Amino acid sequence: MLEEFARRDPSVILDDTELPPAEVATRNAIAASKKEAILGRSGDAFEFTLLLSEAEALNYAWHLAKVTAENETQPERAHALEGIGGEMENLYGQVFVLLRSRESLSTRK
Repeated sequence: MLEEFARRDPSVILDDTELPPAEVATRNAIAASKKEAILGRSGDAFEFTLLLSEAEALNYAWHLAKVTAENETQPERAHALEGIGGEMENLYGQVFVLLRSRESLSTRK
């Protein structure tokens, strides 16, 4: 879908991934702490930490797509972003349900 948008609109540059230095540093710090937190666990703790990490990523993606859609001037792209946001919201809900089920299992033990 993104490649099709880029073919139709030369202002869409897919290989420009430049982010502000603070954003790059923040993402690197998060990645390092997530790696340590996830790989340093096993069993139920690993599963819970992985699900929590996925929930955080999906929540970010959902809201990024939503805000981007609200600011997109091209209706087709806005609609596509709304769809992506909806998918991320749905996946977030599924992961949240899994997290809740893990929580209720752990409180029973």
